[in-house]
Amino acid sequence: MTQIELPSEFVPIKHLILCSNELVDVTVPITVGSGAPLLIGSGDPISIWMYRPAGSPEGSFWEPLLENNKPATDGVQLLALGEESGVVMLDDERVLQYAGATPETVTIIKLDLRPLGLAIFGDTAGLRVGGNTLVGNYFKKLYSMIRIGD
Repeated sequence: MTQIELPSEFVPIKHLILCSNELVDVTVPITVGSGAPLLIGSGDPISIWMYRPAGSPEGSFWEPLLENNKPATDGVQLLALGEESGVVMLDDERVLQYAGATPETVTIIKLDLRPLGLAIFGDTAGLRVGGNTLVGNYFKKLYSMIRIGD
């Protein structure tokens, strides 16, 4: 499996609950082709990177939307909802919401990558990837929980 190029300052979060699925020591939650639409890094506050595929549906090029909590393009906002929770907005659509953030753990309670052109979305009831639903799974010491494409 080819690993993708990650930002130099990215340190993966140790424990991530992603739409009811538990990830422990998983570097990248989801990879699509040559990139990753979402990276969650450890720290106080947690660090979030979001990218959308450009050039082709497989993501031959990845356009940054949010880099280490900083908007990289117009229409992107990271809003705090409290000390341990927040939401990422893209053109007034909520694409990610998290809660319970500490430097080493966070729970993603809503993820919707459809506005980025990807059929990946979910909430606390499960994560839908294409026609599949992942609910209550446990992943440990992997590079990626889900890999789509090469």
